[in-house]
Amino acid sequence: MKKYTVIIPTTNNVVGINDIVKEDPLVSSVICENNNLEALPISPFYNSFVKSPTGIIEKLVGHSSFRTDITKPIHNGKSWQLAIAIAHIFLKNNILNFSNENQLLTKKTEEIIWASGTINSNLEIKKINYLDQKIYNSMSFFKNCIKNEVQINIILSIQNRDDFNSLVSNNEFLKNAIRNKLIKVLFLKNLYGLFDHLNLKNILKKPIKRLSFFQKSKKTLSILSIIFVSILFALIFNSIWQKTSPLLNLNDNKNYSLLLTTLKTYRYGNLTERVIAYFYDYIQTKQSNEINKKIRLNFIPYNNLESNKLKCVQSNQSIDYVCDLNLEVSNIGKETVFLWALKFSNLNLKEKASQKTNKKSDIVNGMIKSNEAYLIDIKNSQEPITLFIVYSKEFDIKIIDWLKRVDREKSLLETTIKRIKALGYGYTITSIKNVKLIENKI
Repeated sequence: MKKYTVIIPTTNNVVGINDIVKEDPLVSSVICENNNLEALPISPFYNSFVKSPTGIIEKLVGHSSFRTDITKPIHNGKSWQLAIAIAHIFLKNNILNFSNENQLLTKKTEEIIWASGTINSNLEIKKINYLDQKIYNSMSFFKNCIKNEVQINIILSIQNRDDFNSLVSNNEFLKNAIRNKLIKVLFLKNLYGLFDHLNLKNILKKPIKRLSFFQKSKKTLSILSIIFVSILFALIFNSIWQKTSPLLNLNDNKNYSLLLTTLKTYRYGNLTERVIAYFYDYIQTKQSNEINKKIRLNFIPYNNLESNKLKCVQSNQSIDYVCDLNLEVSNIGKETVFLWALKFSNLNLKEKASQKTNKKSDIVNGMIKSNEAYLIDIKNSQEPITLFIVYSKEFDIKIIDWLKRVDREKSLLETTIKRIKALGYGYTITSIKNVKLIENKI
C-alpha cells in the first residue's frame, strides 16, 4: 500500500514528523524536537488532544499516550491538530512515512499530506488563520516535491476555501500546479472526507453505536409491537371489509329491499356491525344533505282572472285562497337531478291511514339539469295538502312504488323517509294549508 509523508505548515517553518512512539498509558503524551529530551511547550495541549475524554486520538487509534518527534519546533497555536491526527491514523495502518531531521522528503516518499486545521470532538475541521504565510513559507517545499515527482495533497477546512482561492488567483505557480494536478486541494468539513478522497475508506470508519441488551430488547419489542399492531389492524380491516362489502354490492346492484333489511340487522348486531351501520348511515345522510343543498323551491301564485291577478302577487308565504300555485324546483348544482313528487291530502289522516282506496296517486316525476328548473302545477285545493318530493342523482323506478304506498297508507311515510335517507337520496316535505300558508316541515 502507498505510504504518505505528513507535513505541518506553520507561520515560521515547514515541519515534518520524524517519529511517533507509543508510551505507557499512565504517562502524559509529549511532543519533542528531533529526539531531544526536552518536551516542547505545546506538549500539554498535545496530551489533551490525545487522551480521552478531551482528546480524539485515543478514540481513533485505541491508545492513550504517545511521544511524537518533529523536525522543527512548534511553539504555539493549534493548527497542527489536523496533521497530527492524520499522522497517528496513518501510523496505526502502517501507511505513514517519516521525514528525516534535515530532509522532509525521503526516497520512500510517494505523496505528501500538507494539512493545517483544528479539530473538535466530532472530527469537524475548523478554519485557521495566517493561511497566506503558511502557503508562502511552503512554496520552496512545493517546488521541491514537484521536482521529485511527489504528489502534493493540501488539506484545509472548507471554511478556508475563499481564502485559499484568493491566494491562488494571485499566484501563477499554484494555478499551474493545480491545473496540472500536481497539487490536489481538498476542503473538508470533517476528517472522514479525507479518507474517502484518498480511497482509504476502511481506515477510518464512522463510529457505530453499540446497543446494550436493554436497548436491543427495547428495539426488538418495538418491532414486535409494530408487527402485532399491523396484524391486528389487518384483521380488523378484513372483518370490517367482510361486513361492508355486501352493503356496497347491494347498493351498486340497486337491491334496496335486501340492503335495508341488512342494515336493520346490523343496527342490532355485534359491535362491528353496529359501527358499520352507523358510518353507512352517516355517509348516506351526508350525501342526502348534499343533494338537498342543491335544490331550491319557489312557490309561484297565479290566477288567470284580471280581477284576481293583483291578489296573487307573491310577497310572503301566506297566499290568498283564490290563487292557484306553481312550484318551481331549481337545480343549482353541477349534476343532473331526478325528481319524484307526491301530493296528498292532510285531512283525516288518522281515518285515512287505515283505509285503502283505488284512486290514482297524484305523482309527477322528471329530470332537472344543472342550473335549470322543473315546474309542478299544484292548482287550487280546498283542503290542506302535503308535498313529498324525492331527489336522486340516478333514476330509480322503485321510488314511484314507494310514493304510491305512502299515498295509500300515510303511516308508511316515516318508513319511506328512512329508506330514502339510507340510500343517500334527498327529500323535502312541504305542507300547504287551505289558506295557502306554506310551511316547510323538512
